[in-house]
Amino acid sequence: MQDLATRRVDGEFAELICADDQWLRETFDALIAASYGPPPAGPWPPAPPRTPPTGPSHRRLHLRRDGRMPEGVLVAKPSGIRLGRSPPNPS
Repeated sequence: MQDLATRRVDGEFAELICADDQWLRETFDALIAASYGPPPAGPWPPAPPRTPPTGPSHRRLHLRRDGRMPEGVLVAKPSGIRLGRSPPNPS
């Protein structure tokens, strides 16, 4: 258990550390660089453009609050994929 003097010293130390934003950022960056090394070499290929799907088959589906599908919603199975049986409903 900390006594009052120890808490006061800890608080003053934290204020001292956080008083200089630039020093804090440089120190943090140096610690991360020393711990993990430089980032992997690039350049990375550009990501493909994101285009939202269109049409009636790509309507946004809203799940229930518990994460389950709403009743009566049918989802098409992609062709060529076999789906196994689901476990029984616990209710």
